[in-house]
Amino acid sequence: MDIKRRIGLSAGILAIGLGAGHLMQTRAAKADAVRQQTVTEAALPGAPAPVATAQPAPAAPVRLASITDGATRALPPAGPVPAPSAATAADPCRATLELVAQPRAMIGLSLRAPCNANERVVLRHAGLAVTARTSATGALFTTLPALAAEARVSVLFRDAGTAEARLPVPDAAATRRFVVQWVADDGFQLNAFEDGADYGTPGHLRATDTVPAPDALPGKGGFIAQFGDAGVPLPMLAQVYTYPADPTRRAEIVVEAPVDAGTCGRELLAETLSVRGGTVAVDDLAVSMPDCTAVGDILVLKNLDPATTVTAAN
Repeated sequence: MDIKRRIGLSAGILAIGLGAGHLMQTRAAKADAVRQQTVTEAALPGAPAPVATAQPAPAAPVRLASITDGATRALPPAGPVPAPSAATAADPCRATLELVAQPRAMIGLSLRAPCNANERVVLRHAGLAVTARTSATGALFTTLPALAAEARVSVLFRDAGTAEARLPVPDAAATRRFVVQWVADDGFQLNAFEDGADYGTPGHLRATDTVPAPDALPGKGGFIAQFGDAGVPLPMLAQVYTYPADPTRRAEIVVEAPVDAGTCGRELLAETLSVRGGTVAVDDLAVSMPDCTAVGDILVLKNLDPATTVTAAN
């Protein structure tokens, strides 16, 4: 705030203080005069007994709000604090889940769970399952891809309690999606190649790309996004490819399994979900990784919809 605005604000507050003081002095003087007159009349012989008169109820206090431009305005009296709802009063730990439809067949999720602060939770929808973490107040705000036209989303808490909600998402019936999901270190990377694109060329999509807001995406292109919080214990993660809205555009899906110190010499387990017309087909994905002499290589899996084939080790 600059010096002129600071002075203006101080002057406004001072004027209110002086005005209030003058008003209090005037009312006090009038009250003294009335009391003096009452005492005098009561002392006179034959004077009628003083009659008590009803005093008006004091007006509700007026809140004064000082504005940054120096002006001060009166706000209406504060209203009564609304009483908590019957459900909240009966169960202060009751969790509530709200869903809202977003562009490109996405679901906005709002969770309020006052007794589940900083807690790992699992979000489930039509075969998709990913982890998230609530805030210090038990709140969670995130998005999920709609996989069904009548979306049913549930939240699973640590104590096995759940919160559920349903939402119609008409756009999901016309949306094609492919999902790969896994747990913990069994990591996979989803790639899409649209219109014959190659690695690193326009049309090559990955979850690491910056995805604009759904309503800002081109009307015909697809996109890949990752869902799930990797920072919670035993994270459940998923990458989701949404096909181009234009059905005439070609798209090839490739899933990569990097060979590193955490994956070499063992079997990786995952699931794939193929979504067409609001119908979800779920398949298991098991990949036997090479031994640790192959660290740095990548297994490339194609033809995942519907069959899975390991085609190369680079």
